[in-house]
Amino acid sequence: MKKKCQVVMLSTEKATNLFEDHSRYSHSFGIKPQTGNSINSIVRGKQLYILSDDEIKKDDYICYDDSIIQVSSITESGYIKTNELRWIDLLKKSCKKVIATTDSELNKDSVAKIPLSFIEKYISEYNKEIPIIDVLVDYIEEVDKWLTDSFATYKYIPKLRSDNTVIIHKYKTSFTLEEMRVKIYEFNKWRKEHTDLGMYEAEEISNWIDSNI
Repeated sequence: MKKKCQVVMLSTEKATNLFEDHSRYSHSFGIKPQTGNSINSIVRGKQLYILSDDEIKKDDYICYDDSIIQVSSITESGYIKTNELRWIDLLKKSCKKVIATTDSELNKDSVAKIPLSFIEKYISEYNKEIPIIDVLVDYIEEVDKWLTDSFATYKYIPKLRSDNTVIIHKYKTSFTLEEMRVKIYEFNKWRKEHTDLGMYEAEEISNWIDSNI
C-alpha cells in the first residue's frame, strides 16, 4: 500500500551535502559533507525529512515546531517526554514521526534514508519555486501481535530497499478513469482480505464505475 506523507526541509548545523544559497535561492550537493555554515554567511545547510502520522513510540524521532526531537517516553495520557526534557501533547497532533531523512546521524540510529533520485527531484522542483510538499511512500503489512493461533493484528511499516531507502512516489490529486478502475479493484481485493464483507462482483463494480465516474 501507499501512504501520504509530508516532506519538510529544515536548517541544520550538522554536516550535510544539501545547501540553500540565499543569493541564488538554489540547492547543490557538496563534494563531501560539510557543516551547515562552512561556506559563507549566506549559505545554509539543510536536511530533508519525510514525516508520517504513524504511531509514535519511545526512541522515535519526531518533528515538532520545526525541530527534530527524539522521544524518551510517552505517558498514558498522551504526553511525550523528549531527551531535551520537554513535554509535548501528542493528542494535539502537532508532531509527526520522522520515517526517512538525509540526516546521516539519524540514519545511523535506524531512521531510513531518502533516495538520491528523490533528493535531486526535490531540488529541481524547489528551484522552480514549486516545492514538493506531499508524497506517497510504499508501506508493507506485517503481523503486530498474534491474539490466537490463527488470528493476529497487523501494522503497516515503510517498505525499504536493500540500501535502507524508502520508496517514494508522486502524490497525485487527479486520476484518469482507468487509474480509478485499478484503485477500486485494489480496494475490493483489500476488502476481501481484511474484512468479513467479501468482494463485490466484477460486473457490479464495472456498472457502478460507469454510472458514477
